[in-house]
Amino acid sequence: MARHRLQLATPAAAFHDGFPLGNGALGAMVHGRPGVERFDLNLDTLWSGGPLPAEQGPPPSRLLPSLRQTLRSGQFLDADVLARQMQGPGWTQSYQPIGWLDWRYAADGDVEGYRRELDVADAVATTSYRNAGGPVEVVSFVSAPAGVLVVSVTGAGARIDPVELPRFTSPHPSVEVAEQEAWLVATGRAPAHVLPNYVDREPAVVYADDVPSPDGTVAAGMGFALVVAVQRAGADEVRLIVGAASGFRGYDQRPSADLAAITERARGRVSAALATGTAELRMAHTTDYRGLFDRVDLDLSPSYGSAADDPARAEFFFHYGRYLLISSSRPGTEAANLQGIWNADVRPGWSCNYTTNINAQMNYWLAESTALQDLHQPLFDLARDLARAGAATAARYYAAAGSAVHHNTDIWRFSTPVVGDPQFANWPSGLLWLAGHLWDHIEYGAGEEFVRDTALPVLRAAAAFALDMLVADANGELVMSPSTSPEHHFLTGTGHAATSEGSTMDQELVREVLTRYTLLVDRLAPGEPGDNDLAARARAALALLRPPAVGTDGALLEWYDERPSREPGHRHVSHLYGLYPGVRITEAGTPRDFAAARRALRTRLDHGSGYTGWSQAWIPLPGRTAARRRARRGFDLYPAGQSQLRLDAGPASRRRPAQRLDLPDRWQLRRGRRPDRADRPEPRARDQPAQDTPGRLAQRRPARYPLPWRPRDRHRMGRRHARPRHRHCRKRRRHRRRGPGHHPTAGGDRRERPPHRRRSGPRRDRRTAAPALERHPAHPVPPRHVRTQQGTAGPLRNLRITDVESVHDRLVSGRAMRCSPSKCARRPWSASS
Repeated sequence: MARHRLQLATPAAAFHDGFPLGNGALGAMVHGRPGVERFDLNLDTLWSGGPLPAEQGPPPSRLLPSLRQTLRSGQFLDADVLARQMQGPGWTQSYQPIGWLDWRYAADGDVEGYRRELDVADAVATTSYRNAGGPVEVVSFVSAPAGVLVVSVTGAGARIDPVELPRFTSPHPSVEVAEQEAWLVATGRAPAHVLPNYVDREPAVVYADDVPSPDGTVAAGMGFALVVAVQRAGADEVRLIVGAASGFRGYDQRPSADLAAITERARGRVSAALATGTAELRMAHTTDYRGLFDRVDLDLSPSYGSAADDPARAEFFFHYGRYLLISSSRPGTEAANLQGIWNADVRPGWSCNYTTNINAQMNYWLAESTALQDLHQPLFDLARDLARAGAATAARYYAAAGSAVHHNTDIWRFSTPVVGDPQFANWPSGLLWLAGHLWDHIEYGAGEEFVRDTALPVLRAAAAFALDMLVADANGELVMSPSTSPEHHFLTGTGHAATSEGSTMDQELVREVLTRYTLLVDRLAPGEPGDNDLAARARAALALLRPPAVGTDGALLEWYDERPSREPGHRHVSHLYGLYPGVRITEAGTPRDFAAARRALRTRLDHGSGYTGWSQAWIPLPGRTAARRRARRGFDLYPAGQSQLRLDAGPASRRRPAQRLDLPDRWQLRRGRRPDRADRPEPRARDQPAQDTPGRLAQRRPARYPLPWRPRDRHRMGRRHARPRHRHCRKRRRHRRRGPGHHPTAGGDRRERPPHRRRSGPRRDRRTAAPALERHPAHPVPPRHVRTQQGTAGPLRNLRITDVESVHDRLVSGRAMRCSPSKCARRPWSASS
């Protein structure tokens, strides 16, 4: 469909202007050049370096008591000096490109009618034009079933005979290229070590020349192979098949440099694809891809006439975000990194690694609610590996149990603090944030096997570390020490500093992890030995944990107490974690903190926050606070800093995919209620299948464990709601509440009815007469029938959105009213089957 297509009239001028294709492992950036097409190629497991060696020397934890004492005395500049002494010996490794192919498929010359198109509903890129010889069409896709890139060229204007092999160029100097008839094979090794692009040292890139051991492995610098075949597939078609493989064998295993064995793996995929017709390859690719993409649909086409808000652009952002996640993350692949799986540089921006203080998590914010739960698995694998690899870091750097993960990690599960400013290097709470994604997966219906084998070990490691990082402040309350607010400084009397204790984000993460860990232990008892004791410690700590503070101006504080911010418009809004993606702060449950968070967000945005593409993607925060105009402002800023493909170019060529851009639409569409109602898991109806059917947005589901609710309470939770504005439904409600004598159509007089009296005593469930649980962010709410101000009605889960006048006015605001679908006569929404 046209609404799923991005059409451009010029070829890509740079790498980030190309069309990204991928199957989670193999990535290709298609430039759309007439006559000579270029494909930048990547593989998710091709990284520099090798397994991390054990660190030697005195442990940095010996400085921890001095650091804590310095913080307690308020000497923050000295604390930053001590924090630098507690940093590790280096940095993460870098995600590497394979190289690029230039394939001459048609004659040079003037062209007319040029168009290139990316269909995100089919994951297919098409370039079409007309030259002196006639029409030309180039169709490209990366197939997950076949594991290869397929490029098909047809048309009278294509250079069918003779068939030419592409020219391969790699940024790695050791690559060897061999051509034989219609085959091209390139082999080489990745760098043994690469410094980040922001580190000015030499040598920045080091290649190893060691001979592999008898088993073909090396300490660092894995091997890789690229296999390309060109085939005449018919009288009017020539196709290119590309496969790749690397020597990665696991984060704790020496990589392979056995180039012959690696080549055979890639050649096997290409040979299998050559034996299959293009139509069959495309059908298998489309079936596989649409099995994921078609799980949810957003159709705003009836609203396209609203030029001011451009709902077509908002709709495409929603679909493009899902497309990028499907293309860069599949079960069995590595997690999507800073640039998904697309990178052209040996020293990419920020090493193209996993930044765990926002970006790694942001890639997956859409996974559960858009019914792509299985694509979340690579991030779970990363968290599970880090729970093991980070144990040594917690012990060596903090003398703590559990596991510590700082702000950067990579394919080798790096977890130590990097060398640099403590504002980013010394933040130790990466695993605590990652653990929140596992909990989301549980709330969306994960099975007991996942809870026991993946979620519980990660939460256990995070909780144990958090408990050992807590110290009592002057008031006897527990705060995390040391602590930072990611990548932000506060001003002191003589300068600026970052290291503190009890920053708001860390306090929120600690509370969240300890609470969820105790819930899992309670629901899964008996668990592992020691779980009960650790859970008891967690409960005791929760009772003493210091809550985030509110300043004299009414704004939520970012640090322990009121301190001037070095950048009032800083790109991070980490202190608002409890509002989003956390669930503690709600308008109904915590009105004081909600108002404080709203004021803090307004201050940040008024000072210019959101000047990077990824930080603009954090606009569910205004949606949570019903700040419709501010959410629209963040959304409208996107075109200014982006390429024609809407990739975030960002500072220092930090190119990131835009898969986070779907958040405002998804967030408000799936909920359709006030923000304070959006926090809680929603129960599945009795007749609702466990698997999502096409066209439905996924919802949080109550599992038999470990969510803190009882089935008999589900009908009572969260009864307060916005009043329906549809007059017919208001009458119906009064009729049910007061009886037929008070219904206007039954002869009742509205002016004579007695005032409604609220019953005293605890609220009780009408159906079971059992006391209902109090409102709590973790409690589920019953299924609701909602309508927007246009009068739309029906169960939100079963709706396919087709009638929204403005995505900003109606969705970002989050205002919705309950309406009975069986009794309301106005139903302009179309229900999907």
